[in-house]
Amino acid sequence: MKVELENGKLTQIANFMYGLKLVRKQSRFRRRFIDMLQERAILVDQDRIELLKEHSKKDENGEPIIHDDTYDMKDMKAFNEDL
Repeated sequence: MKVELENGKLTQIANFMYGLKLVRKQSRFRRRFIDMLQERAILVDQDRIELLKEHSKKDENGEPIIHDDTYDMKDMKAFNEDL
């Protein structure tokens, strides 16, 4: 069976699954599935941060410019395409 999930909804799906009342074998498989979702969510977030750094404006030291926890983007269209 193949299941496709949107990257942006991984955490929401994990939270939903955690709220289900399951017992025994079903509960163990749910735990494995939630662990897989959480691992994937971490990878997606790391990739998103790398893309933010790549597409943001840089200061004189080559570091991304961040204002109020928001990256100062130089090309938002290219970022969205890579995302």
